Amino acid sequence: MALWVKVIPAPVTRRDKIFKFANNWLKEEECRTVVGNSWRASHHLSVSERILFCGSELLRWDSRRKKGFRQQIQACKRRLAWLRGRDDWRSTGDFLRIWSTLYSLMEKENLFWKQRAKEFWLKEGDINSRFFHNAVKSRRRKNKLSGLKRIDGTWCTDRGQVGAMVRDYFEQLFTRRGNTGVADCFGNFGQITAEQNRLLLRDICPEEVRSAIFDMHPEKAPRSDGMNPAFFQKYWDIVGPDISRLCSNIFDSGIIPRELNVTNLVLIPKKDKPEDMGDWRPIALCNVVYKIFSKVLANRLKFLLGSLIGENQSAFVPGRSIVDNVVVSFETHHVLKRKCKGKEGFVALKLDMSKAYDRVCWDFLREIMIRMGFAVRWVNMVMECVSTVSYYVQFERDFLGPITPGRGLRQGDPLSPYLFIMVAEGLSALLKKAEARGDIHGVAVCRGAPRVSHLLFADDSFLFFRATSEEAGIIKDILSVYEENSGQIVNYGKSSLSFSQNVGEQFKGAYCSIFGIPMVGGQSRYLGLPTLVGKNKYAILGYLKDKIFNRIKNWNNRFLSRAGRAVLLKNVIQAMPNYAMNVFFAAE
Repeated sequence: MALWVKVIPAPVTRRDKIFKFANNWLKEEECRTVVGNSWRASHHLSVSERILFCGSELLRWDSRRKKGFRQQIQACKRRLAWLRGRDDWRSTGDFLRIWSTLYSLMEKENLFWKQRAKEFWLKEGDINSRFFHNAVKSRRRKNKLSGLKRIDGTWCTDRGQVGAMVRDYFEQLFTRRGNTGVADCFGNFGQITAEQNRLLLRDICPEEVRSAIFDMHPEKAPRSDGMNPAFFQKYWDIVGPDISRLCSNIFDSGIIPRELNVTNLVLIPKKDKPEDMGDWRPIALCNVVYKIFSKVLANRLKFLLGSLIGENQSAFVPGRSIVDNVVVSFETHHVLKRKCKGKEGFVALKLDMSKAYDRVCWDFLREIMIRMGFAVRWVNMVMECVSTVSYYVQFERDFLGPITPGRGLRQGDPLSPYLFIMVAEGLSALLKKAEARGDIHGVAVCRGAPRVSHLLFADDSFLFFRATSEEAGIIKDILSVYEENSGQIVNYGKSSLSFSQNVGEQFKGAYCSIFGIPMVGGQSRYLGLPTLVGKNKYAILGYLKDKIFNRIKNWNNRFLSRAGRAVLLKNVIQAMPNYAMNVFFAAE
């Protein structure tokens, strides 16, 4: 019996090419001419429209040029091979000219793939487009969202359904929940002075704007207009005066043009085999012009944080270091380990905040800034940056949206880290108030030392208290008040408890029940380092050796030249153990 099989190919949807400024154009003198002409020709348009017009002109210019680096490089190599057998003066001149052309082509190809590979550790000087090309393929495979697990546990791979699941997830995540603010129970916060407010509200000058753009990494990913920081840095003499004028106008009016605050969200996997949307981290690709303005505000704000943020927080505050929290945490856990006698035991609670940045309540943030004494004009300007955003989620080559959020801070906005630690200061204020009343007691590492009740580093938190059911209940109530007001949610399933040696097993189970935390043993980590290190440092710090060997054996490394491997060893491998060795003395 014969069977007739007809194969019908799946329809192919052709999509328009997405414009992205290519850094290899920076090597073309003609590119500057195109940028200058298009910028002058569009002087009657807004800055956003001028950037789009400039992008379309660059795309048109690029389409007229010769394409295919590989073909041009191979043609140059064939010509050089033919010229090597000739010794007349004209052939020598042609050889040098073609050799210069070949090197220029290889350099441009290298820039093309390096920009897409996002391998920032490899500096200029090692032309290795094959390495970058394979790094691009590796990144695309790793970051591809091919399917998601449904609520019922079944796997969904249909492109349309997966896109709908992604959009629904973010619409729910960014939806405001209930009425939140700052309750009176939070107590007092650090205060800024009238002089500091005056410095915050001074006029924006062109030097501030220029400093903001040149502080950015030139190869950071652009938003939908396609322009990355490298474009603005290279042609600042052309576009800079208009960008500076726009930033000054925004600051004076307090209004951000809506097209500048449209943000693309890209999804980066948190683990090797992500299953649901909780396993993907949304990174905001803000408009570069918006980031320039936001960075101007952030640069003014960060130098005032030392007088506003308590010493229990060390993240993003100039003059403080991540090592400060690690050392204090290590010493405090060392006390817990050695405390074997006495009725007074202690508990260390390591908190995991679920989607901490994405759940920040805007009303809570506004009230915190007002209570800290910020001028109303500054508060309104910051909230204009935060609350006028609209999102488009990048899913393959499509953009899902717009999504208008009601809460959250963007991971990718220069202001967000500094605003988040002000939100976290709310939790610190609650804990300090309870400690001042004598309701909770921290751990003292020795006689006469101050008691440590909490350590905060952005969304990584450690709380210390006496091992009594009363103090455990008070800590639980404090966390509930903080959650209700700030919008934060503690993920108790991923949080952990550790105890001093004199706390009995039956009491450990009771404290785990109070917080709803599973009782597990083993070594815990804080800010990437172990909280306890015994005599056998090799067993505890052995992960560093494994991490280094895994990086060296990475398949991408075989595409590096000898010079590239030397840079890898110097800039990456040698730096990997430095963080741990700032705290611990590593055995040979």
